[in-house]
Amino acid sequence: MKVKENKLIKMHSLLETIKLLNSEKNVDTILKTLMTKSLELTPGGDMGAIFLMNEASGFLEVYASYGMGDAVKDVQLKAGESMTGQTYAKKETMFFRDSKAVQKAMNKMRNKNKRLALEARVLAEKIQGAICCPLIYKNEAIGVLVVDNTSDEHSLKDEDVEFLNDISVQATIAIINARNYKRQLQANKKLQKYNRIIQEQKNKYKYTNSLHTKLTNMILSGSSIKEILQELKNMIGKDIFILDIFYNLRYHSFAEDAQLKEISDNLAELIPYLRKEKTAYIKKAEAINIVIFPIIVKKEVMGWFCVLNNSQSKLDELDKITAERATTIIALELIKEQEISDMEQSLKGDFLDSLLLNNDCAFIKKSALSYGFNFDKNHQIIVIEFALKSNNEQQNKKLLKKYYHLINKKSKEFFPNSIALIKRNMIIIIIEELDNKAEDKIKKFNQKLNKIFSPIFAFKEDDFSYKMVVSSSFKKIDDFKEAYFQAINTLPMLEKKQDKNYAFYDQLEIKKLLSKNDAEELAAFAEKILKPLKDYGNSSKNDLIKTLKVYLQSNCSWTTSKEKLHIHGNTLSYRLNRIKEILNIDFDDYNDRLKLQLAFEIEDII
Repeated sequence: MKVKENKLIKMHSLLETIKLLNSEKNVDTILKTLMTKSLELTPGGDMGAIFLMNEASGFLEVYASYGMGDAVKDVQLKAGESMTGQTYAKKETMFFRDSKAVQKAMNKMRNKNKRLALEARVLAEKIQGAICCPLIYKNEAIGVLVVDNTSDEHSLKDEDVEFLNDISVQATIAIINARNYKRQLQANKKLQKYNRIIQEQKNKYKYTNSLHTKLTNMILSGSSIKEILQELKNMIGKDIFILDIFYNLRYHSFAEDAQLKEISDNLAELIPYLRKEKTAYIKKAEAINIVIFPIIVKKEVMGWFCVLNNSQSKLDELDKITAERATTIIALELIKEQEISDMEQSLKGDFLDSLLLNNDCAFIKKSALSYGFNFDKNHQIIVIEFALKSNNEQQNKKLLKKYYHLINKKSKEFFPNSIALIKRNMIIIIIEELDNKAEDKIKKFNQKLNKIFSPIFAFKEDDFSYKMVVSSSFKKIDDFKEAYFQAINTLPMLEKKQDKNYAFYDQLEIKKLLSKNDAEELAAFAEKILKPLKDYGNSSKNDLIKTLKVYLQSNCSWTTSKEKLHIHGNTLSYRLNRIKEILNIDFDDYNDRLKLQLAFEIEDII
C-alpha cells in the first residue's frame, strides 16, 4: 500500500514538475529546475549535472549542476567518454548500480577531465551508483541528465530510473520549446532591426529627394553658391566653406570675421587632409573639427566642401547626406563656371587674333570695351610659356585650364584692367604699361606664381616648368603684333638664364641682336675678354667673376654693388683692384666696360 502511495506522490510531483518546465521559456531556468526537481524527487540522488551537446565545439558540456565544484563547468566530454558519453552515444538510459561500474566508466575519461572532476569533488570511488538519462529529440541525443548517489543512507533504485527517464522526456520537450522560443525572439529582433533599417533607408531616400529638389530649384532660380551655402547652413546648423584646388577659400557661410580668420589661419595645416576621399581634421587645442568632402567631377577633384563641426562627435547620417548631395550641386555650379570660362576663352582668343591681324576694328573696339581695354593708355604683353612634359595633348589642355583661373585672378590683383587668355601652351596677359617699378612688380608676380606651382601644393604630379617675358610698351593697335612677337621670339633667350625664369624684352634686346651673329665669333670674343680672369688660379676666382658682373650691372656703382653682394666695402675695393690688374682694364674707360658687358651678354646666349 505504501509503495503505491509513494508512486502516486511521485506521479503528482512529476506532473507539477512538467507544468513548471512547460511554463518556463528560458533554457537556463529550465535546466536548473530540472536539476533541482530530479534530486528532490530521487531520495538516493545526492548530486548531479545536466550536459548538453555544444554543436560548435562538438563536446558535451555542463549547463547545470548541483553538489559539484565550479571546475565541473569546464569539463568537455566526447561521445562515449565516461558514463555521460556512453549514455549519449547509446541514446538510452544507463543505470550504474555500484561503485565498481561507476569507476570502470569514469576511468575512460581523458586526463584533463579527470583533473577537473577531481577539482570539482566528483570522485569515482565516492560514487555508489549513477543514473544517466539521454535527452532525445527526433531520435537524436541533445544531452544527458546525470544523478549520482554518494551516501549510504539511500541508494538509487529501478523506480528512480523510470521516474528520471520520464522527467527527462518532458524536460527535452521543454528545452526544445524554449530554444525555439529563443530563436523566435531573435528572429523577431532581427526582423525589427531590418524593418528599422528599411524605414531609415526610406527616410533617407525621402530626405535625399527633398534635398535634391530644394537645391535644384535654387540653382534653377539663379541662386549663387554663397546663397546655397547659407541655406545648407540653416539645414544642418553648421558653418560651411569651400576650398578650390589651389586651397583658396572661395565661398563660406561665416557670419563673423573672427571665424573666417580662424579658418584662414589654419588652412596650411588643413592641406594634408584634402584628398579624394572624405576626411576629418581635428585640432583639439582650439576645438576645431572640420569634416571634408571632396567635390569630384569625372574622377577629378575640383575642390573641397568643408563642414565646421563644433562638437567632437561625428556628423549624423542626415548631415552627411546633406553634405554629399551638396557636393554634387556645387560640382554642377563649378562645371557651369568652367563652361562660361571656356566660352570666354574662345571670345578672348578671337580678340587676340583680331589684334594680331588688325582686320576687324568694330569687333576689336567692342571687345576692348567689355574687357576694360583703354586705347588711350600704353600697354605691354606678358607671355607665360609652359614647358609641358606630357605627350598627352588633352592632359596638357586640362593642366593649362587648371592654372589659368588662378593666374587670371592674380593678374587682376597685380595689374588692374588686365586681360588673360590661353594660347597653345602659353598664357597671354595684356596689361597697362608698368611704371618705373616694373622690375619689382614682375618679380613679386613671379614669386606668387612660383608659390602657386610649388610642389607642396595639390598637383605636384603635374610635370612642367614655365618662363615669362614682358614685351616693350606700345600704344597703337597697329603695334600690338610687333610687341606680341617681341615677347614670343624672346622666350628662347631665357634658356641660358639660370638665375631667373623671367625677363623684359628691353633687357634682352642686345642678346637678340648678338644672337644674329656667328656663334663661333661671339664665343671667341667672350673668351678673349674674360679668359685671364677665368684662368686665374686663386680660389677666389668665382668671387671675382661674380663681383665683376654685379658691378657692371649696377652701372659701376660701388655702393649698390656692395649692398647686392652683401660684402664689406674694403672687400669690394680689393676685388675690383684685383680684377683691374688681372684683366688690365680701366673701369673709367667706356670701351673697356662695353667689352666686358658684351662678353657677359654673349656667355648668356652661347
